[in-house]
Amino acid sequence: MPGIRAILVLSLAIASLSGCATSSVMVEGRHGELPIGAPGVATLVFIRPSSFAFAREFRVIDHAGHFVGDALPGSYFVVRTPPGEYVFIVGGEDVDVLYANVAPGLVYYVEVTPVAGSLSAKTIFRPVKPGAQAWNDLAKVLSRRRQWIPDFARGQAVVDRDPGTRARIERAKHLWASLSPDERMLQSLAPEQGAAFFPQPPPPLPATPPATYPAPPNSVPSEPSHP
Repeated sequence: MPGIRAILVLSLAIASLSGCATSSVMVEGRHGELPIGAPGVATLVFIRPSSFAFAREFRVIDHAGHFVGDALPGSYFVVRTPPGEYVFIVGGEDVDVLYANVAPGLVYYVEVTPVAGSLSAKTIFRPVKPGAQAWNDLAKVLSRRRQWIPDFARGQAVVDRDPGTRARIERAKHLWASLSPDERMLQSLAPEQGAAFFPQPPPPLPATPPATYPAPPNSVPSEPSHP
């Protein structure tokens, strides 16, 4: 009913102003520092530009149960990982998924966007792709956001202790399997959809995103280095 939904949205807005999201597994980084690529690894930037649901952090893991980072309001975090295929997962009961096939030396961008759910805020992934308005606005958006750095050891310990992690991964698998090919393309990042930092030949065009999860990556994403 419209009246009930309006009350729920208002309640979420009030809750978002009642406190500030914090995370014991993220440390503050440099402000206004634009991410750059690095040779031999792919760089992924997860941006939560909105302050909606301000009191909540949204944890991102991958399909193998590796901790990736907590998306905090009005901020972003950066991870560097071996090139290859990943599926990233965000949310609890209402999960969302993103398939990424990433190439070395390139930087990829993903928005983590809270939206109003039936009873509480949930989060969706929005891959930022070349040519989109969000892509053109990246420099401005990042320059105005706080950077946080994942504490991978502490974050992984929290994920390993969480009894809901395996169920969350299973829900993500079922969600991905239920998507149509067109929906999978919308929830995917292809190798050539990153920003080149080091000159290199363009990566080969990918096939359509697979209906099943890729094999687990060989290593956990690494913490970005800071000169």
